Amino acid sequence: MVDITERKRAEEICHRSETLFAAVVSQAPVGVYVVDAGFRLQQANPIAMRIFENVHPLIGRGFSEVSRTVWPRRIADQIVAQFKRTLESGESFQSPPFNELRRDTGMKEAYEWQIQRVTLPAGEYGVVCFFNNITHRVRAEAAQRRADVLAGSNLKLKQEIVRRKLAQEDLRVSRMEQSKLLKQSRLQQKQMRELSHQVLNAQEGERKRVSRELHDVIAQTLVGINVHLAALGQAAASDPAGLQTQISRTHLLVENAVDMVHGFARELRPTVLDDLGLLPALQAFMKGFIAETGIRVSLKASAKVDQLTGAARTALYRIVQEALTNVSRHAKASRADVKIECLDGLISMEIRDNGQGFNPKGKKHSRLGLIGMRERVEMIGGKFRVESAAGESTTVHVEIPMGKNVRLRRVSRGVGGQVVLNDAGDSRK
Repeated sequence: MVDITERKRAEEICHRSETLFAAVVSQAPVGVYVVDAGFRLQQANPIAMRIFENVHPLIGRGFSEVSRTVWPRRIADQIVAQFKRTLESGESFQSPPFNELRRDTGMKEAYEWQIQRVTLPAGEYGVVCFFNNITHRVRAEAAQRRADVLAGSNLKLKQEIVRRKLAQEDLRVSRMEQSKLLKQSRLQQKQMRELSHQVLNAQEGERKRVSRELHDVIAQTLVGINVHLAALGQAAASDPAGLQTQISRTHLLVENAVDMVHGFARELRPTVLDDLGLLPALQAFMKGFIAETGIRVSLKASAKVDQLTGAARTALYRIVQEALTNVSRHAKASRADVKIECLDGLISMEIRDNGQGFNPKGKKHSRLGLIGMRERVEMIGGKFRVESAAGESTTVHVEIPMGKNVRLRRVSRGVGGQVVLNDAGDSRK
């Protein structure tokens, strides 16, 4: 009769081993499941059962089928292949964390797991897997990373806001400073313009005073000397001829001096400008200009211009004087025409020559009196403009406002027989 005592004892030991193994597996704090040598899922603890709750039946089912039910085929095949290597070689495997979409739930979950080959209570090899669901941790870490990125972005945004506020403040201060400098510049320009006007007025007043002094004092004194010398000549008629000759020479020198003084006075400021008006003064100047330079000059003007105020009259005279002087010095012209008209409450004057022209914006022409002419016109509220180019004629344009109370009177004058003026401003030869 066969002794079954040893067999029962072995079966009891095996049963106790299986019970112990099952207890260890079921009480593990992480998910645990066992795959046997036949590559079937043999055992799973409660945590693992919850993970595979959508697989029915679970225990005893092929591990490849279970894996493909839970994971996409690519991930399932990688897991199954690693289990087979561990089962065959006995090498443990630690899986890096992975985060994949489950097929059975449609949710994305993250796990970390490791597998080891073990000897099962029945004596064959199997593979035990310990895993942990780290989905919440991964999500929390991702949320923390997003929060860190957001915090960094917020910090950069705050820094950028501060930087822009500082830049805006600097820009505001710069604009205020620029506005202040612009106001100061405009004020200085105004002051310089006023100073220039004062200088021109002072020059004109001084010229007028010197002209009067020369005419009323010096010239009269020289005339007196001449009268005395003439009387001396008569009284010395019986004296030697040498005395008479000396007196005659002195008489001639005094006459020449008187002529020079009168010419100087007319150059500084012609008395005819104040005594008779603009047109007679222009005619007198142009006659002398023609005689001196040989340049033909014509004047066409409205009689209304003779009723201008002293400042406007002086400005027009000086501009004609300066412009014709420039023509004689620089233009190489043979002719110049001066035209003065009354148009819609304005006095319009044009001075045109047939010379070689120049570039009005060129620096080398700034000395030609253009600035002085412009200042004179602007001083009385007028407008000044020059049209010229190299090789072409030059035209000076002047517009000044006409006085409100202007009385018209008939004037008939001319330069070299050139013009006759009437009340309407027409010109006749």
